[in-house]
Amino acid sequence: MVIDNISGLYLPNFLNKKFKYVYERHNSKSVNYTQNTQSFKTKFINRAKKALLDKGGQAYDKVVLLSDDHVEEWRYLKHIEIISNPLIFYRDQVAALENKRELAVGRHTHQKGLDDLIKSWAEVVKVHKDWVLDI
Repeated sequence: MVIDNISGLYLPNFLNKKFKYVYERHNSKSVNYTQNTQSFKTKFINRAKKALLDKGGQAYDKVVLLSDDHVEEWRYLKHIEIISNPLIFYRDQVAALENKRELAVGRHTHQKGLDDLIKSWAEVVKVHKDWVLDI
């Protein structure tokens, strides 16, 4: 079983231990409790999320993280594995750029930076008016 959310951190505590349980995390813990911090209600909820995240995951057999940068956030756990998300670039393959189309694929969350992409794309189309961005 692989789960990547706060409630999933505690799931093995309530399940039969005849299975091996793996918690997989694709992002930093702070993503769950650093957004929208204006209201009292949101601040309270974010503190609760942080507390849950900071204590969870101990019943898992393995915790899989995306990079070494995230290990510090989970330092209280044993059995951490890193499975990076490699980016493969082939220098000898260059796009012809004849379609004049850019494609962005990802979840619509702060960490993906689509808002930054849109802002920078505004600069691109000032020079290349015939290019299109598909998200």
